[in-house]
Amino acid sequence: MTKKMGLVCLMVLGLSFITNAVQVTFQVDMSGQTVSPNGVHLAGSFSDVNGDGVIDNDLPNWNPGGIALADGGNGIWSVTVDLVAGLYEYKFVNGNDWSNPEFFSPDVFCAQSLNGNRSITIGDVNIAIPVVCWNQCLACGAGCIDPSNPPSITICLVTVDVTSGYNHIIWEPVTNSVVQEVVVYKETNVLNVFEQIGLVDFSASGTFEDINSNPQVQANRYKIGLKDSCGFVYEPFGGIHKTIHLTTSPGLNNNINLNWSAYEGADFTSYNIYRGNNVGSMNLIATVASNILSYTDFNPPADEWNYMIELEGVSCNPDRALVFSRSNVLSMVPQNIREVSQTRFQLFPNPASSSVVLKINKSNSCELYEVYNALGELIMRDRIVSENQVINVEQLPEGIYFLKLGASFQRLQIVR
Repeated sequence: MTKKMGLVCLMVLGLSFITNAVQVTFQVDMSGQTVSPNGVHLAGSFSDVNGDGVIDNDLPNWNPGGIALADGGNGIWSVTVDLVAGLYEYKFVNGNDWSNPEFFSPDVFCAQSLNGNRSITIGDVNIAIPVVCWNQCLACGAGCIDPSNPPSITICLVTVDVTSGYNHIIWEPVTNSVVQEVVVYKETNVLNVFEQIGLVDFSASGTFEDINSNPQVQANRYKIGLKDSCGFVYEPFGGIHKTIHLTTSPGLNNNINLNWSAYEGADFTSYNIYRGNNVGSMNLIATVASNILSYTDFNPPADEWNYMIELEGVSCNPDRALVFSRSNVLSMVPQNIREVSQTRFQLFPNPASSSVVLKINKSNSCELYEVYNALGELIMRDRIVSENQVINVEQLPEGIYFLKLGASFQRLQIVR
């Protein structure tokens, strides 16, 4: 009776691991090898998956000739076996003994043990492990970046996108089976210390938007790296590009002073300076040499408050839509009066020296008007009592001011 119960238990145990097993296909490309007359075999920790002495799979354990693979006729050898869930170590053997097995050094990422073995975690679904090349981590021809001869890819420009207001990093994609992703880096608040801010598929258009940038506050420096099919990241030396940061300030006699940071990362000859009444209507007002980083705009029109710096001649493919780098667009209108809708009044004369007439319609009477300086500071406030309100500005220094009525404003220039 005891012997019969023991046989029943063994049968139940045997059925249990077969019932819970999944089909796993192992594949190796031997097209670059001289295959042994004894064929290709698979050896691994198959019988006792967790090392507790209990047989989990009806397969040999680390037998170099125990599991034979079949040649598919294209150099790829494969075998499908039943395995229960767990972590397995294995390697392919060219032959049927230990004279010619695969061996990986400990620093190779696809080997997970000191013995240079491959490893795979099996779950509860059938799986075909991707084809690997003999003694390599990936399929034949899908190698790693060679640091001594890396693919030639660098940033061609960085720019401020006038639509989104964020920095854009642009590069030229090239066909390369090794590279999988472009890694985008941004300089931290420590000089030459960069952090990863994004990954972009290598086959994509070659653009990354830094949604955490604020071009109105400062310029930023960027570089890119390449992540290869093996999972390693190659960071090219140099190749750093820096955006242009523009600042403006009111000068004497209604002049506007512009200063900007130098673009880094490309050779070019000139900066273009633009001015306009909005970001969609900018006009070229001057061009300066690339070693000049300041400009004074003498007595600009009263209705053009926006400035921008641009450079051309960077290394992007001329067929691309974007072949220039732009700075932030900076408005001389103070932030606290930028809620402009439409002009509801007229100012004349403008420029003025001692007084200015605020012409309104009757519906605006009794409203308050406000005058701000170029820094957005409120310096005058009074109530409108006439359709042609005379405002005394003799006490105001020369410069640029903004008169605000409701949600509308106009720029006012004081000259002597």
